[in-house]
Amino acid sequence: MPRDLTPWRGKRDTSVPPKKPDVDAAPAPQDATLPEPAQPAPAPAENAPALTDVGPKRKHSGLTETIAVSGARTKVTPPWADLLKPPTTPPASKEALLNDPLPAELPFENLLKDKLLLAAPRLGIPGRACPALGGIVLVKKIGQGGMGAVYLGFHPRLQTQVAIKVLPFLIAERRPEMIARFEREARLAALVRSPHLVQVMDLNQEEGLHYLVMEFVAGCSAENYLDLVRENGAKGLAEKDTLRIAIAATKGLAAAHAAGIVHRDVKPPNILLPQEAGVTPRFDEAKLADLGLARGAPSGAAEAGTPKLTNSIDTMGTPGLMAPEQAFDIKKAGPAADVFSMAATLYMLLTGWAPFTGETNLQILTATAQKPHIPIRDQRADLKPGTVEVIERGLQKEPSARYPDGAALLEALQKLG
Repeated sequence: MPRDLTPWRGKRDTSVPPKKPDVDAAPAPQDATLPEPAQPAPAPAENAPALTDVGPKRKHSGLTETIAVSGARTKVTPPWADLLKPPTTPPASKEALLNDPLPAELPFENLLKDKLLLAAPRLGIPGRACPALGGIVLVKKIGQGGMGAVYLGFHPRLQTQVAIKVLPFLIAERRPEMIARFEREARLAALVRSPHLVQVMDLNQEEGLHYLVMEFVAGCSAENYLDLVRENGAKGLAEKDTLRIAIAATKGLAAAHAAGIVHRDVKPPNILLPQEAGVTPRFDEAKLADLGLARGAPSGAAEAGTPKLTNSIDTMGTPGLMAPEQAFDIKKAGPAADVFSMAATLYMLLTGWAPFTGETNLQILTATAQKPHIPIRDQRADLKPGTVEVIERGLQKEPSARYPDGAALLEALQKLG
């Protein structure tokens, strides 16, 4: 006889315990099986966010997305996560550092949040974790430019300071030709040996970061020193100091030209002056840095035709300090273009201004190509005639009217010294 499934509406009599089911009894017919009672939903955890069934909902949190669908929460990794993924600490490198102490006087900065170094491995040292490349601890950022940033590094095995130039990974990913340009800089610089050129020590890549290890010059740039002098009320550097800097830097330039290399970005920030704290820089030991725009010298003269001026500064040099022909076609800029830039650098160190100025890069380039500069004698009446002559000849718009290369300019400068 089938069971009565009518709901009980009266008071249930609990005085008689319910009869235990007979385990040997035959199973009830299929149509008489009672449905399983619905289980109550578990109580939400305290402070848990409410989830609804109205479509998928995404919540971004750094490297993952939390997706809520029909009450279920799932974490997925978006395709761009690898670009931001924090690196892990290589145990072997950490162990190596523990055996190689670091000097207590290193000026550490917190570089763990430096966007350029997010992918760099971390090395553990007592009291801190530091980004590192090739086992070299990165201490602080000392420069930033279009081709990346430069960091002070410490080589724990060699117990020496170095400079590391890092190419941004987004540039390397989106513009592969920049990697070739970056590597070319290293190889060109390694070809030349001179005490007046910053030496390249290594070229490598790690975790997608391409980097260059270079000699570290403790001191300041010629631009930094000019700023300090102007803050003290002077218009520019003393003539004698300027010539000492120019002779030393031109020695490096002449060595590059002898190796068939054109620098293409000679300027005060790229002239480094060795200096100890509280002491005047050693001008006679100045070094020419950053061959980032360097290339082999062109084999012939510029071809005939009408040049087209451009205001793209990405691969050209520095407006106001670079030669007119370099603005037209950088590939045809020869050693005489570096002579122009060195003369413009002397002009700037003596006066505080570049010889050609304007409100935009295009205006500056146009002035460089078409307008005369203010004669340096009008800016500094105290200069010797020989100094004025060297600078004015170096700033001629026609390459053939200048000194042909760094060696010829160096000879003229040394006669002044």
